[in-house]
Amino acid sequence: MRGCIILFTVSVLSLGTASAVFFDEYHAPLGEDFLVIHFSYGDDIQQEGIVAVPRGAGEIFPILVFFPGGAYRMIDIGDHPFGLMELHEALHCARGRIAVAVVKYRLGPDHPWPAQLIDAASAIRTLREMAPSYNLDPNRIMTMGHSSGGHLALMTGLLPPSLLGEDFPGFKGIINYSGITDFRADHAVISSIAKTLGLESDQIIKVSPSLILSEWDPPLFTLHGDSDPIIPFSQGETATRAMAEKKIQGAFLPVVNGDHTYNPHDPEKRIMPDRMTIAKKAIRFARYHLGPAAGPSIYDVSGDGKIDWADFDEVCNALDSRGYEVMADGAVLGMSTNWNPFADVNRDGVIDRNDARLVLLRIEDPGLIQ
Repeated sequence: MRGCIILFTVSVLSLGTASAVFFDEYHAPLGEDFLVIHFSYGDDIQQEGIVAVPRGAGEIFPILVFFPGGAYRMIDIGDHPFGLMELHEALHCARGRIAVAVVKYRLGPDHPWPAQLIDAASAIRTLREMAPSYNLDPNRIMTMGHSSGGHLALMTGLLPPSLLGEDFPGFKGIINYSGITDFRADHAVISSIAKTLGLESDQIIKVSPSLILSEWDPPLFTLHGDSDPIIPFSQGETATRAMAEKKIQGAFLPVVNGDHTYNPHDPEKRIMPDRMTIAKKAIRFARYHLGPAAGPSIYDVSGDGKIDWADFDEVCNALDSRGYEVMADGAVLGMSTNWNPFADVNRDGVIDRNDARLVLLRIEDPGLIQ
């Protein structure tokens, strides 16, 4: 498998019809490491997708399903649907390997809501039906999207599992890149998108993820540029407050000086964190929640294939770090720079001395903890 590649993003934005051509300039094919499958899940030209499956004899791969953005008016994935840096990170650089699907869906105003959500659910069901033929795990699936695709990833990830096919246990997580989380906001672009979707006043709450979160929902990773001129940064903060209220595990990553596609809003200043760090943090979250919740591999915190003092050091370095925090006055704090979800060995949502103790016991007596 090839090594990690540093990529660059290209963005095209226009107010009201925000199109995010959120893909890089690296156009090399995926190569022989992957089987690339095109699939359709309906009769409309937009009801199609593509999935890249790592080639690995005897391995079954979880699926990261990505929904592109475009203000629900357009989708442009070009000739290189896996060109988004995060998707390359997932396919080439992640600890372990996962399959990545990019899914298109019907657009407004010709197809009002909930056509897009119906399409997303149908695409997931199709992928689950395909799973046995292509070494895919039909029960380990995470949704991800940018802008309107971020909203669709949220709404899809919050669906009752019974709507996604027989015996589906529910999504393992959701990655939301700058999606709308509360349609009640008095904002020109959000109002325009609501109009595109044909939303009536009695639908606004039902299509606002922040307002319908529950304590049973999957872990959530939200990312938002603090200088986003398209979808306001407050949408990410609103989602994070709702996560705290419902005690949902996850993370919030504010991008300082980041615009809608995480390029510098002020060209004289850098964004923080940089694009590669953003990609690594998002896919680390995906790998953690798509991976096994038990067994010896959970003690391999460093991801080097061994369980040793490097893993103990990783936990110690992450002690008391957080994915997010909401203060008493409602202020939202993003993830700690040293936050590492893999350091939460016992998966209780807190990285503390109990996690360090579990790794230490495993190092000292490998047969003690299975």
